[in-house]
Amino acid sequence: MMLEAVDPQHQSLFCVCNIVDIQGYRLRLHLTGYSEIFDFWVNADSLDIFPPGWSAPIDISKFFQYPIEFELVWIYFNSVC
Repeated sequence: MMLEAVDPQHQSLFCVCNIVDIQGYRLRLHLTGYSEIFDFWVNADSLDIFPPGWSAPIDISKFFQYPIEFELVWIYFNSVC
């Protein structure tokens, strides 16, 4: 499942993530397009995770980071939601 989340290393940026593991109420998130060493854990009720398309109505594109090759896919995914 894909999410939008605040980058834990750069709190002013948002990134595209996948949930790769769930343990209790904790989610392990993988930054799409990046190495597994950047995976991180958050609580399921964290204020730093958002549903896909959350950023579409708000123009936060200058704060959004994702791999260049992934950009068009994410724009399409947001338009379908």
